[in-house]
Amino acid sequence: MKNIILISVIHVVYLVTWFLMNIIRNSKIKVVRDYDNGNEFYKSLNASDKETYWKEDTKNLNIFFIIFLIFLEVTMYLLYKDSGLWISFLIIGVVISPIIAIILSVKLQRKYKSQMVK
Repeated sequence: MKNIILISVIHVVYLVTWFLMNIIRNSKIKVVRDYDNGNEFYKSLNASDKETYWKEDTKNLNIFFIIFLIFLEVTMYLLYKDSGLWISFLIIGVVISPIIAIILSVKLQRKYKSQMVK
């Protein structure tokens, strides 16, 4: 019973965090974009590319959340089954999800850098 409550709380917190991140990323508030990690690159884009870049970057953020959710689900299942492997899957998810998100972000920036050169 204790594991079910813990798993439920973790899922609620995770999904609320994901939902709030999407609300923030999809808002039109300029301050949010100014404090983004890729702000210097974002400012270098022309006006028409800024919006499409921001939307594609938000997709990358959603991909991060989806990949991490998969690892989180396996972790919660292993925790529910009282398996000692749950910590391994959590660590793997914490490592792999950001790596994939960083790779996607770098590819996205390269795509827009190559468009700026043309």
